[in-house]
Amino acid sequence: MMKRSLQLIALPMLAVAVLTACGGSSSSDNTASATTPKVNSAPVANAGKAQSVYTGSLVTLDATGSADADGDTLKYTWKLTSRPAKSNAYLSSLTDARPTFTADETGAYVFTLVVNDGKTDSAPATVTVSATVKNMIPVADAGKAQSVVTGKLVTLDGSQSYDGNGDTITYKWNLSTIPSGSKATLSSATAMNPTFTADLDGNYVATLVVNDGQADSAAASVTVTSATVNAAPVALTATGQTVTPGTQVTLDGSSSYDPNGDPLTYKWTLSAPETSKATLSANNVARPLFRTDAVGQYIATLIVNDGKVDSQPATVTIIAKNGNTAPVAKITPIGNGNWEAGKDALVDGTASYDVDGDRLSFNWTLVSVPAGSKAAFPTPYLPRTTFSVDLPGTYTARLIVNDGTVNSAPVEITVTALSAPK
Repeated sequence: MMKRSLQLIALPMLAVAVLTACGGSSSSDNTASATTPKVNSAPVANAGKAQSVYTGSLVTLDATGSADADGDTLKYTWKLTSRPAKSNAYLSSLTDARPTFTADETGAYVFTLVVNDGKTDSAPATVTVSATVKNMIPVADAGKAQSVVTGKLVTLDGSQSYDGNGDTITYKWNLSTIPSGSKATLSSATAMNPTFTADLDGNYVATLVVNDGQADSAAASVTVTSATVNAAPVALTATGQTVTPGTQVTLDGSSSYDPNGDPLTYKWTLSAPETSKATLSANNVARPLFRTDAVGQYIATLIVNDGKVDSQPATVTIIAKNGNTAPVAKITPIGNGNWEAGKDALVDGTASYDVDGDRLSFNWTLVSVPAGSKAAFPTPYLPRTTFSVDLPGTYTARLIVNDGTVNSAPVEITVTALSAPK
């Protein structure tokens, strides 16, 4: 009986020994040989390259360079972290790969991007967009045509040239045409008001180019006609306009003149679009009227006569079109309009406006000053500016504003300079 019991005990022990010899493993060995779980790699955000744009531009950001090493689909989260003080910029989407925004003010716009692969956020990436004002090409103005007596000193006038950004401009004059045999030369090619002597009868054409430090203007030219006897009068018209159909337009030939001081007579003609029935209120006055009754170009031509000869014709083009509304120039009076001679008079055009909301540029001129006065606007492009009332008398300032497409109608203000108290 004891022998059989020993046999029964021995059998299980033998089985254990056989299992061990055959490579049987414990539960801990089974766990060690199981597959190790894959570790997720964090995605990498790429907010794109820094950009330099012009103020007002539509800018596209680009996160398509972001990546995930595991090939997981990415989700994008953008944030506008910094913008110029007065900017109202915002992103078209905070979750698109390529959202857009408008750089509405000059300065730096900083954006932060985080991407997520469904498990983990990336480290943030940033990109900066720098907006600068687009340089405006300066405008050269070579002054008004002149008729002079041969042998006289002629002064050219580039003072009405300007730069829309307010940059300082330099001048480059050239006498491109002179009469055959003339030895006329400019006193300076770089002065605002150079001079030359009209030594022979004929036409002298002076060309002016101005530069704002970045770009040249288009060339402007002026013709000086020299004669030994009667000098022909000069017809001058106001600058062209773009208006809407139905606008009453005032033509202006009042700046026309005769170098000998002879009284002038006026003769206007009007060429209108084919469908127009526009006519001048009068053709023999300095400032006739007409109404643009159709879309198209209206070309007004003026010839003046000094009692002896006609002037060369001067033309002005009025364009009537639908769409843009002309801006409105407005001058706000300062005080009672009296200033002390020898001081600076202040004029204020900040109330000017454009119903379309376009940004305005300003152009101040002095159309009337006391005899002998050298008054001028040092900064004619500012909304609020000054000029020197150097002599007692009355001064008339004119303001025209432009909305980037058309000029406003001119407005004027008259101030009086009183003698300094003794």
